[in-house]
Amino acid sequence: MKQKIFCILIVFFVLHLIVRVYSFRKNFTTPYNSHYWKERYERSQWITFMSTEPIGDDGLYAYAGWEYVHGKNPVLNSPEVPPLGKYLIGLSILIFNNQNIFALLIGLCTLLVFYIHNMEIFKDKFQAFLPVFLFSFEPIFFEQIKAPYLDLLQLLFLLLIFICIHRKKIVLSGVFLGCFAATKNTYLSLLVVATVSGYLLTQKDKKKLLHSSVGVLISFSIFIASYARFFMLGNSFLDFLRVQKGILINNYFMAAKSKLGIVIPMFFTGYWFTWWDGIQRVAEWLPTWPVLCLVLLYYIITHKENCFLNKFSLNFIWIGLYLFFLLFVPVFPRYLLLLLPFMYNLFVWVLSKNIASRLLH
Repeated sequence: MKQKIFCILIVFFVLHLIVRVYSFRKNFTTPYNSHYWKERYERSQWITFMSTEPIGDDGLYAYAGWEYVHGKNPVLNSPEVPPLGKYLIGLSILIFNNQNIFALLIGLCTLLVFYIHNMEIFKDKFQAFLPVFLFSFEPIFFEQIKAPYLDLLQLLFLLLIFICIHRKKIVLSGVFLGCFAATKNTYLSLLVVATVSGYLLTQKDKKKLLHSSVGVLISFSIFIASYARFFMLGNSFLDFLRVQKGILINNYFMAAKSKLGIVIPMFFTGYWFTWWDGIQRVAEWLPTWPVLCLVLLYYIITHKENCFLNKFSLNFIWIGLYLFFLLFVPVFPRYLLLLLPFMYNLFVWVLSKNIASRLLH
């Protein structure tokens, strides 16, 4: 019976994915017009203050990526975000003549890697697939696969980091940590380091904790390497530090405009207290979000002594630290992409534990 249900879910999962991707087919078949996007960029809010023709992050990242792969200095277009992801988007344009195929490929890879990550924890194909199945219905996921944003790519690197930690490949995890830092929010990588360190401490693995310092050095090297073109154009390491300082100040400036804790009503009610246009409804919100959170809180309260005694402790620590981080920053709905997959696999784990305990009694 379990095998039959598993097969049915896989078929439903594949068909649903095909239908969704087909509904976005125009996004993946329209050729990239570099001249059009150059004109759009030059008339946008990124160049003209109070522009009446703004472009979103997806248009900005695609144009920046196109410029990067043609030799442009990576701190001249979209300097507030590290360049690795934009280089990959530019590469997608060169290969497919389309910027959105990048997002689709990253989305499919993320689902696959999420399943591999879950196999490391559940050791059961059916239980490992259930969180992937549930997450694949998230509107926030499908918003990411139809346009070249960077959050999904960062999630992919985060999952790869956690897989390496579970497999005790600490040095390799440093490679993916460097990619994570060079994709979007660089300073978020500090949370990843804290999560991994906390996990290794709960596992009492001091040797691996020492090895993790090597991984951090490797990640820093990869992050710097993502700015190779910047250095090739004659800029010094001191110039690089000035750029990073400017990014940090800019992030603090934007954070100062946002109210504290806006992630809480966003997660539980689907209302977003924006810092520029009042309260908005989160189009991607689902009623399952507060359910996931409440089930997780219930388990932590009733089984707190077991939360950090197995491989799931890596998820617990990440969810706790990331939620705490989101309390103090200006939150966009897509930021929850780094949270929801881990809440889904914990939800399935808690559910399976409760069902198993009832069957035993």
